[in-house]
Amino acid sequence: MCGRFIVLSEDAHSELREIFDEINRRFPSGPALSFGEIFPTHTPPVVTPDGPRPMYWGFPRKTGGVVINARAETVHTNAFFRDSFTRRRCIIPANGFYEWRAAPGGKVRHSIALRDGPLYMAGVYRPFRSLAERGGMGFVILTAQAWPQMAAIHSRMPVLLTSNAPDLWLDPDAPPAALMPLLSPAPLPLHIEPPLIEGA
Repeated sequence: MCGRFIVLSEDAHSELREIFDEINRRFPSGPALSFGEIFPTHTPPVVTPDGPRPMYWGFPRKTGGVVINARAETVHTNAFFRDSFTRRRCIIPANGFYEWRAAPGGKVRHSIALRDGPLYMAGVYRPFRSLAERGGMGFVILTAQAWPQMAAIHSRMPVLLTSNAPDLWLDPDAPPAALMPLLSPAPLPLHIEPPLIEGA
């Protein structure tokens, strides 16, 4: 799963800075962007086919709480996400994400990032009346089987869009058959802190 991620406002990569600047131009009255460690219900920057915007993390449940992740394997068939997958796909830019590993004495939190720049997580979004005062839209992050280099930490991880995949993911005319392969990209080098130690 993905329950926390990182968006740095200071020393951001130039491509992230462009996203932040465009959001500030388009949404001068808010909702305010969330930076630093991002928790569910925060409003980090999200890129949609219409451009970047602040967006609430989570699909509110009628019974309370929020859903924050959708499984990539079933997002196109699950009734809760199917329409969003077809019509409202988004990208969540970040500097990294957190995951917890079970260890003797308690859980260890690892920060995970790409070695050569920001990462772009695949998501879907939809409007919610209950979020009218928070921008009106909520998103979830898609997760898939963990890449081998982090499988010792957790069995799942966010879907990271690589190469030219972000453009296709945002294309409203892209057919599902073209989108599904994007959800299982070839692994890229990851930077993990603290590093995994064999046998630990």
